[in-house]
Amino acid sequence: MTLATLLCCSVAWGQYSAPEAGKAYRILTPGKNYDCMSADYKQNMIKTMAKGDNAYEQMWVLEAADDAFYIKNGLTGNYVQPVSQLSGYFRMAETPAKFYIKENKPNKGFYNLLPTATETRGMHSSPFNEVVLWYSSTTAGTTSATEWVFEDAGISIDELNEIQESFRSQQNILKNAEKYDSILAGIFTDRACVELKVEYAAMSDDELKE
Repeated sequence: MTLATLLCCSVAWGQYSAPEAGKAYRILTPGKNYDCMSADYKQNMIKTMAKGDNAYEQMWVLEAADDAFYIKNGLTGNYVQPVSQLSGYFRMAETPAKFYIKENKPNKGFYNLLPTATETRGMHSSPFNEVVLWYSSTTAGTTSATEWVFEDAGISIDELNEIQESFRSQQNILKNAEKYDSILAGIFTDRACVELKVEYAAMSDDELKE
């Protein structure tokens, strides 16, 4: 291992920490300039991108799962799901799924995220920044987009739970937007919802609540 590699690994170990259950992290890949694992909830994909301030989609909670972990997104509250097909996209769902986080021993402090205990392939940031299943790196002295480090997200689990509740409420409103538009169109004469239709304008506040 070269001096540059030793310095690189030492810096990574000093800035980052070993993953623990019950904590929130940013998960970054040294093979992509420490870009951050991020949830693209619109496409239900996981991608890597530059780290952003207060980007809750880039925060991940590790939950204990016997000898493994569940990886839950800080914004959506959904869990990373395993993939079995090489180059397959990692996606998220409400159901927890086990992942095995194993240190790449030649590069101290760098970890492989594996969908099974015996898997030699793990989460990898592709050239197009989608996180896919690919062969895990075990090579000393090189950094790979299949290696990851864990940085404390600096936020409590309780705070992230509140953010997830707010996010889900917002998503429910958006999903029901057409339904609400239809209801409001039957009550108001204008799209700004300022003027009630005649039959509603004559009602009292209590009657309108009913």
